[in-house]
Amino acid sequence: MLSFVEFLKTFMKTIAKHLRITAFLLFSISLGGCQKGEEVLTSDSSESPSEEVQEVVVYSWEEYFNPEVIAKFETETGIRVRFEYYDSLGALAGGLQSQPDAFDVVVVDDVTLLELKDIRMVRPLDHKLLANLGNFYARYVDQEFDPGNEYSIPYLWGTTLIAYRRDRLPDPEKSWKLLFNPDLKGRVALMEEKEDLYAAALMSLGLRMDSEEIEDLERATEFLSERVAMVRPKFSALEGIKDLIATGKCDVACLYSGDAAILAEEDEGISYFIPEEGAPIWMDNLAIARESKNVENAHLFLDFISRGDIAAENANFLWYATPNKTAEPFLSDDLLADEAIYPPAEVMSRCAFHANPSLERLEAINRGMKRIFDQARSEIVQSAPITEEESNSDSE
Repeated sequence: MLSFVEFLKTFMKTIAKHLRITAFLLFSISLGGCQKGEEVLTSDSSESPSEEVQEVVVYSWEEYFNPEVIAKFETETGIRVRFEYYDSLGALAGGLQSQPDAFDVVVVDDVTLLELKDIRMVRPLDHKLLANLGNFYARYVDQEFDPGNEYSIPYLWGTTLIAYRRDRLPDPEKSWKLLFNPDLKGRVALMEEKEDLYAAALMSLGLRMDSEEIEDLERATEFLSERVAMVRPKFSALEGIKDLIATGKCDVACLYSGDAAILAEEDEGISYFIPEEGAPIWMDNLAIARESKNVENAHLFLDFISRGDIAAENANFLWYATPNKTAEPFLSDDLLADEAIYPPAEVMSRCAFHANPSLERLEAINRGMKRIFDQARSEIVQSAPITEEESNSDSE
């Protein structure tokens, strides 16, 4: 069994690789991994200056809660919510490690939660303070990454999929291979998240996205290395990817389901699909930082977000699927009908959660990511940026 010291060394190597990567990404991380002091509501002017204000600090993706939900929580509890943001999973882990007492509630995906548990950056939950813990569908609780939900509660779930500009690609290939098509040179945007990148590569090769076979992972690395050279994709954090597809700087992007749906709602020239090979299912969860200064307030926040009506308000606003079964009567009919958000059974049969990766898989992927990003950096240095005229010429 992997010791804590051994895991910590591996995890720190992963964080170091994220830091090296950021120096040569095409689009810099605009929030610097974390923005301070983003309060949802300001204090009442009649409040005594000497009166201590109750608060809870939520570490999250930006714009990941319905503002009306936050306002309701503040009104009902008298506790103010302050958000601090990360824009990549690497930034999430790094921020929590560097400032362990700066946050109370942490929004964290399933894979990263495993790492945070092992390096003891999150604390066990007090289930006695979570009256709404029973509100979730059985398939979203007691998962391998958190048996018994000792450290987290489910928040939202979705798939990783492909968004594209249908005003430029009216009939794209509905496959992960689209991301690696040389005809789209300079017009593809890829997230820097390693599990999603390798899932796309493995499924493009007809392999299982959670394969533990080192030979399969090496094939995926070779494929990615080859296609980076041929396609010259733009790597970025989530907000950068959204901007690239929204502004038309890229025609195809790997994105999360809810983000793609919102972009499509705002721009009729954008559409999205779950590839025919299937897709990774992810689940974001709410955990409490180990060094939280407001543990009771954090539990109140988790329990409030787990109410059926509140979970539905968040899901309807964000256009993401909720794992909360008591939310269903309050969900928008349009949301439930969106098959990219709530895929039909046949599509779901081809989708799966990221499996708990072995140390060997993590090491193979980390080696591959270093090679891929080193290669991307080298090509950026050696090559001039693709111009629109060059891109159009290559696609003809």
